[in-house]
Amino acid sequence: MNSNIESKTIEEEKKTLFGLNADDWGWISVFTNGFSVIFQMNQLLRTQKAQSFDMNFISLMTLLNFVYFIMGILTLNKGLAIATFSFVIYNLSVMYFHYYGKK
Repeated sequence: MNSNIESKTIEEEKKTLFGLNADDWGWISVFTNGFSVIFQMNQLLRTQKAQSFDMNFISLMTLLNFVYFIMGILTLNKGLAIATFSFVIYNLSVMYFHYYGKK
């Protein structure tokens, strides 16, 4: 039984892309997505305008990012969960300013 657990752990460690596993990529996305969201959120909060956004697209992206957030939680990938949740917050902010912000 113990060797079965060890073999699964070894298999999981072998699954890499450019030498990085899923957890590593999750943390990389925290920094890249977070950096992107900071600039976008700054612009959104300064202007309080989001009329140029297509709400159908933003709604779908919010749903998609929320699904990835749940996947990050279920797979214990904290980086993925944090990175995608930041986009959920940003997209919800876009929706708010689209409907209630400056026209």
